[in-house]
Amino acid sequence: MANEEICEAAWNASTIIVRIVPTIYSCVTIFGFPGNLLALVILWPQIKQQNVLAVYLLNLCVSDLIFILTLPVGIHYVVHHDNWNMCKFFEFLYYTNMYSGVWFLCCISADRYVVVKFPLRVRGIRSMYLACTISSIIWAALIILYVTMIVSARPHSDEHHHLLCYDSFPLQEGRAVLHLCTTILGFVLPLLIMTFCNVGIATTILASNAFSTQEKGKITRLVLMILAIFIICFLPYHIILMFRIALRLKGMNCKMEESLYTPYQLAFAIASISSAINPLLNIFFSETACETLGQITLSARKWLRQVFCRSSDNQPPTKPDVEAEAFSKGVKRTQDPTNLSQPD
Repeated sequence: MANEEICEAAWNASTIIVRIVPTIYSCVTIFGFPGNLLALVILWPQIKQQNVLAVYLLNLCVSDLIFILTLPVGIHYVVHHDNWNMCKFFEFLYYTNMYSGVWFLCCISADRYVVVKFPLRVRGIRSMYLACTISSIIWAALIILYVTMIVSARPHSDEHHHLLCYDSFPLQEGRAVLHLCTTILGFVLPLLIMTFCNVGIATTILASNAFSTQEKGKITRLVLMILAIFIICFLPYHIILMFRIALRLKGMNCKMEESLYTPYQLAFAIASISSAINPLLNIFFSETACETLGQITLSARKWLRQVFCRSSDNQPPTKPDVEAEAFSKGVKRTQDPTNLSQPD
């Protein structure tokens, strides 16, 4: 049947993809890896303090880090298309990361919503145990789902013997149905929940007199940024995917698939950008996180100062050095505005 054929033009249309997609993955790795590592350092003390929200943030960071570590595998596949097992491994982590990230963002929005909307009612409900249980369910459901999909997938190759897995054309009918279900449950439903929660948060805070105008503006901008970046990162991929699903279930031809190949691959790569942005949105806008980051910075400066002072103390100063040191002691407090230990 024509619907089961592989569209040979797909690889020929991917010249632009071989250049752009590895660049996107490289940028996500460069910015996302240190960002998520720093987020983990900031979140760990909050976990010890039994912070419920930190559980979802920590899971989000772990998901992003695992995915970022596999991006070199994705780059190799995009360039060479020569390793089926490597591609399936990347596909599994890609989808697991994307939809776990979506649901953890959803959990973060829902948690903030109930705290703002029902601060007294949820005191006995919100707990570390519940947050860990919800996180475990998300991980288990996604792992089982995508292990099943990958095990049932069949390898394809084009006329140039390039192996194709997640980018095979046309979609297998079973995978089309599975993608339809994951799009509804993994994108549409979380998007509706996040929109409802974030709009509710903004509405409640704007109507409250307990917040200053500046605080209200900051919270509103943050809510809009979360929704905007969520839509920018994930909406293009799911729109194109829905087109592919509709065409596959109705019957289609290679010309239609060829026209979707380049946009699909670009949208697939753009979705990974969320792994680099998540630490910025969900960690660094927190006042507690900013305080923790400031403490880390001060500790690092103190350690560096001790290291350099210790190394300089090992060398006996010359006579001019002694005079310079004596002079600096008299003016140090007035000349060093960065001296945090200086009394007011």
